Amino acid sequence: MTEAVPGGGAEFARVRLRTTIRKYRASAMLTQKEVAGELGWSVSKLLRLEQGASPITPSGIRALMSLYGVTDPAVIESQVEMAKQARGPMIYEAISSEIATREYQELMGLETGAKVIYKYEPAVIPGLFQTEDYASNLSQALKLSPEQIEGQVELRMLRQANVLESTPRPELNFILEEAALCRKIGTNEVMLEQLDHLLERAKESDISLSMLPLAAGAHPRMGTAFTILQFDDDDLPDTLYREGANIETISIDKPDEVQYYRELFAELHKRAGDFPSFSDQLVDIRRQRFSRTEQEVD
Repeated sequence: MTEAVPGGGAEFARVRLRTTIRKYRASAMLTQKEVAGELGWSVSKLLRLEQGASPITPSGIRALMSLYGVTDPAVIESQVEMAKQARGPMIYEAISSEIATREYQELMGLETGAKVIYKYEPAVIPGLFQTEDYASNLSQALKLSPEQIEGQVELRMLRQANVLESTPRPELNFILEEAALCRKIGTNEVMLEQLDHLLERAKESDISLSMLPLAAGAHPRMGTAFTILQFDDDDLPDTLYREGANIETISIDKPDEVQYYRELFAELHKRAGDFPSFSDQLVDIRRQRFSRTEQEVD
């Protein structure tokens, strides 16, 4: 398994480059067909580069900058260095698709360098806060093979190290549905350890946890978890990741869609604020649902 990394790598460089080269082409008022013709490229090649589907070479980025009229040596060299970084290994590229989907791997790669991560989770404890026993029992409940269970748990612990132990690390702003905190995964002991872990995380200044009780009522995205990554970089647009029973998507260049979910998150956060604090509600859940012995529960 890959070792923990201190921040963003090739993932950020690829997203930043695809955004930058489209921005410079728009400033030069050139079409993709005109650029391809000038450089002797196919339109499909330029399209792949602008979509981030193919990494661009340093010589390729120099050719584009020259064509787009960029003459500042510092700007050109920064883009060349970015192109070199973009051709490096992805943080999680060695992970099997049986352990994590392509969309999930891209999310994990990008989140290591986000400035703020917003997340709404309706069903289970978010992966960044799962204990090892909780993660293992959750994977078992999903009827995964022993190899998949081991791989997923190991990946989850690595992901936590990459994000939570990085300096600086992202600010985390999470909303959890009541059901995610009440759903029993494993034994009472597993749940008590998990809830205690959440209570400790909730004390950290750069982590904001809110609970949305069932009493808060219905809302447009019940059942669909979503994550918004916000970056401290003008060339890295906000990224939206959605996951549900029949959906898993990652959207990087859809500002209207991202804005819709930002507004939804703000609305859910406002609703959650009408109830007692996260820690107070979690203490009640812990006491009422999981503090009894297994024999008493049975």
